[in-house]
Amino acid sequence: MSVSGRFSVASRTVERWAKALNWKERVIQRDLEVNKRVEKKTTNAIVNTKADYRAEIAKNLDSLKTIRQQAEKLIADATAKIASGEIKINDVNELDRVTSTLKKLHDLDKDYVLLDLKLVGEDVPDRTDRNITLTLPKDLDIDDII
Repeated sequence: MSVSGRFSVASRTVERWAKALNWKERVIQRDLEVNKRVEKKTTNAIVNTKADYRAEIAKNLDSLKTIRQQAEKLIADATAKIASGEIKINDVNELDRVTSTLKKLHDLDKDYVLLDLKLVGEDVPDRTDRNITLTLPKDLDIDDII
């Protein structure tokens, strides 16, 4: 229903009201105010969501660091025992499983850090290098552990 029909007046009367009361400018101003409120709510929602993600990432990073440190200690202890002859590795696959697990922890740790950087707007290149090196003592010969 039109404005003139709703208020039982002539359409020309509505045009005069619109001009006299500056309806076009008022509608434009109202639209701008509504857009600002919507933009502010959207921005707040995005910021809060990012903050929640970053808090979760920080929590996961702490857990991962603890797990990785424990794994590295176990590997260091095992490497020392291998070097002293206390432990013998009968299968190269055993060594491969240990290094593979450490590599996965290392990659996951880096992925969380990269995600955190992306959330704060940093330009982070895609990671293609996922190399990790297991360092054996210099005096340890691979033939000694197999």
